[in-house]
Amino acid sequence: MVRVYGDDDFPVLAQPASPQAIALAEAHLGLTFPPSYREFLQESNGVRDFSDEIDLVSVEDILSSEYAALCEEIRGLGWQIGERLLVEGLLIGSRPGYRNVFVIDSTVEADERGERPVVYWSDSTLLRAASFREFLGSGVM
Repeated sequence: MVRVYGDDDFPVLAQPASPQAIALAEAHLGLTFPPSYREFLQESNGVRDFSDEIDLVSVEDILSSEYAALCEEIRGLGWQIGERLLVEGLLIGSRPGYRNVFVIDSTVEADERGERPVVYWSDSTLLRAASFREFLGSGVM
């Protein structure tokens, strides 16, 4: 990352989330995270400035009222433009007022491993990866 971003301009990884905190976030949302996303949270509980100043949310973010408001903002946009992905997807990265989002696609069935696609969306699908693990390896940063 230092080779790509230089000495001081690269994403900030957080401390790992506990399995209990991840389970609490899942219960709060009423769903189970895909395995590779759970593994990510156990390694880094979110990432600040992941891509174009967009954060990947932490467990604490998911439990916050700010996250709920951000989801409503994105879902409202989805309803306006008829984008089912934004209405039904699990928001894993964005910032208020931005139309660039990272979403786990809940509009499709999980594969045999429990994985779902991750989409980077900004007025259209810019990147689609088969899983969160593939998404991280896609070079979106």
